[in-house]
Amino acid sequence: MEPVRSLLSSFTRNWWVFLVQGILAVIFGVLLFVYPIAALVTLALFYFTFVLVDSLFAIYGAFVSKSWWLGIYGVLGILVGIYAIINPGIAAGTLLLLIAFILIVRGVMEVVTAIQLRKELEGEWVMILAGVLSVILGVFILTRPAEGALSVAWVIGMYAIFIGILYIILSFRVRSANKTLASA
Repeated sequence: MEPVRSLLSSFTRNWWVFLVQGILAVIFGVLLFVYPIAALVTLALFYFTFVLVDSLFAIYGAFVSKSWWLGIYGVLGILVGIYAIINPGIAAGTLLLLIAFILIVRGVMEVVTAIQLRKELEGEWVMILAGVLSVILGVFILTRPAEGALSVAWVIGMYAIFIGILYIILSFRVRSANKTLASA
């Protein structure tokens, strides 16, 4: 039970990380809708910049909570992000496969984390829902790559806005759990 308490303690002390991730995801999603043509050209840059930031937060979380799987996710995300930024001419199919892979890995890890915290954190369903949506979007992208880059950009934009809102909600849930832990 100690690793779960350590993870929860890490989350509650750093609740603001979820808030920042949520805000960045909403901004990213809005940009995909406001600039759809430019999004086709800059999708890789926006998305992989988000992946880099998200991965840095994951590595920070791995050190704080001593969670090896969070560290693996963070390192993997950084490698994929750097590769995509260094090779902006990457084929659209490869880009979509990388996005799908990151979404599926992220989603599975979010569900696993939420299940570990289900007895400790009220509202873990938000993290489970975020994880399930990540996996669903990843599978959608894998199975429908020919649907067109614009439709994929819009789907990713909708996902980013929704996931961002869920993370903002989660940040306040985790913050209130911090107050509960502090008073206990």
